Parts: sequence; C-alpha cells; structure tokens
Amino acid sequence: MTQVWGIGVGPGDPELLTIKALKIIQKVDILIFPQTNSNQTMAYNIVQSFISDKQKKIFFDLPLHQQETERKKIYTDFSAQIVDYINKKHSIAIICEGDPFFYGSFIYLYMILKDYINIEIVPGISSVLSSSSAAKIPMVFGTNSFLVLPAILPDVILREKIKTAESVVFIKIGRHFPKLFNILRDMDLDQKAMYVEYATSPNMSILPLNQVDKENIPYFSLILIPNLDNIFIEN
Repeated sequence: MTQVWGIGVGPGDPELLTIKALKIIQKVDILIFPQTNSNQTMAYNIVQSFISDKQKKIFFDLPLHQQETERKKIYTDFSAQIVDYINKKHSIAIICEGDPFFYGSFIYLYMILKDYINIEIVPGISSVLSSSSAAKIPMVFGTNSFLVLPAILPDVILREKIKTAESVVFIKIGRHFPKLFNILRDMDLDQKAMYVEYATSPNMSILPLNQVDKENIPYFSLILIPNLDNIFIEN
C-alpha cells in the first residue's frame, strides 16, 4: 500500500491541479514542501486553499549551494525522517511545482527513498507546457523536436546545442539572463524569442525578449523559441 506520493501541482494556477492530485493532497497526514531560502514555496501557495489545519506541514530547505557531499547528506538525513514517519504509519505527500520528474528537486529524494519504500508519482503540468499555452506559442508539430536547456550551462555549450535544435526552451534563467540574451542576439534569435515568467499565476508576464527588465529576472521564468516556419509543409 502506498504511503508516500510525489505530487506535481502544476505551474501556478490552482485550477490546473489534477483531480487525482487533489484527492491525495486532501487525504494524507503530512504534506512536505521543498523550498528555497526558508520562503514558503509556490507549491504551498497553489494548494493552501485545499488543505486543512489538521494536516502536518513540513518545509524542507533545499541544499542548493552546498558541496555535493553535504547536499547528499542533507537529502539522506531528510529521507530518513520520511522513513521514520512511514514506520509510524503516517501517509505523506511531497508537493512539487510543475511535474515531479521534470527538473524537480523531488528527484533527489526519490532516488534515495525508492529502494526502501513504495512511492507513487502523480504527474503535473510542467512550466514549459504551461508557458507555451499561456503565450499561445506552439512549440512542436509534425516530426519536429524541441530541446530544453538550463540557462546555467556554460556559454559555449549553450551555443553548440542551439545550433542543432529546431525549437528551444530555456529554463532556470534568473541571474543567467544577460548571458542568454547575448547568446541569442549573437545568433540572430532574439527576435523570435518570447519571455514568460510565473506562467498561469496572477503575476504572470509574457514579453518579447528586448522588453524584459534584465535586472529583475525570477527563477520561475523561461524563454521560448519556436520553429513554425514550415508548419504547413509535408514532411
């Protein structure tokens, strides 16, 4: 019997929760929210109107800036806490923005826990797909492919990968926006690019690349570059 779920709650709009996710979130004893900088997460904001005061909430500070050995220890120690709760017959939902297995911090917990307990994964709408829909920009069609690139990659690697791509989505932009902007301008792709932040949330913003405030780029932002030039040509 499943006692732990990794649940994707989508990109920001609570109405984009799946029915399955909502049912599990409302029935478990404990809700775990991975977070950064001790700030309540977007995931919490998405589900807060659906959960009760009787449910225990745990906010897990993600080890983003520690060395690899220390990061692994933090994840391992927290996983041990989860196992302890399971041994005490508690049910747990680990709440994840977007989809749990699409660049989710949940993956690190899952890789430790999967050999000890049964974990069910409930998919959610990813930021890439929700941003494409919000901006009304189709990203793939026919036999096209598209590439997802974290902006944290080095300049030279980004340039090499972009050259071979049809459609591209850049994620984890934040402080890397100036580097990415220069790359896209150099490659004559800046006019095709669309910037999206906080997709489907009340503070969502969708802008052409040259209108973006380069000094104020949040983590929850991405850039879409579609390839729609030959959409009606038979392949």
